[in-house]
Amino acid sequence: MCVAAGWALAMNCLPPAGAKPYCESHNTARRVAVVELFTSEGCNSCPPADRWMSSLPSQDFNADRVVPLAFHVDYWDYLGWRDRFAQASFSARQRAQADRGGDVLQALHASLCIKP
Repeated sequence: MCVAAGWALAMNCLPPAGAKPYCESHNTARRVAVVELFTSEGCNSCPPADRWMSSLPSQDFNADRVVPLAFHVDYWDYLGWRDRFAQASFSARQRAQADRGGDVLQALHASLCIKP
């Protein structure tokens, strides 16, 4: 399961994908975390991460506290179980985040992400 990149985003250590140079943010009284999960229907270790992500609202992590995003990657499709939600762009997003994250995120990504 690839929760590493999502937690890194939640910690605000990466710029949002596709952010324009003129993009700006303003502090508000409340912060909302973004958690990105890279998953696949063809991955046998992804269902626990999917369940965890789905359980966030029952743990009082509602939309006013966290925005969960699930991106289905396509690199497991070669095993024969094609993920109907997978997109090559989601796999590229995961790789790009690991590349942008520097040494710490790359090490975390390598230790926590299971890829073929």
